[in-house]
Amino acid sequence: MPELEQLREAARDIFASGLQAVNSYEAIKRSVRLDGSRLTILDSQFDLNNYTDGIYAIALGKAALSMALALGDVLGETLTSGVITSPGRIDRVIAASRARKLSASWSWFQGILSLPNEPSLAAASESFRLLE
Repeated sequence: MPELEQLREAARDIFASGLQAVNSYEAIKRSVRLDGSRLTILDSQFDLNNYTDGIYAIALGKAALSMALALGDVLGETLTSGVITSPGRIDRVIAASRARKLSASWSWFQGILSLPNEPSLAAASESFRLLE
């Protein structure tokens, strides 16, 4: 029986590691770093002194809120503005963002990502505005 218990423990560890690997918040935290004016995203580095127009972000999908929270934790006041489009109820997204202290620089849209609707089209327009 000890061998079966060891297998169960190993399976739980593997499962937990898999969940951690796909956690969108943790993935952003692992991938994005800010050291002074040096922004690193994976293997690319950017000197923010060269980007005087600001830093803008777009987060889409079910994991949009957790990605935005992580990016906000990394960038803080350095983030100029962002757009979040999430299929979840917008009141829940806003409540969760306030609980986690997400910056007010984000605009919120409740979009259906597989089919265009009014909010997702508004989010697209806002995203294009940011990109300009």
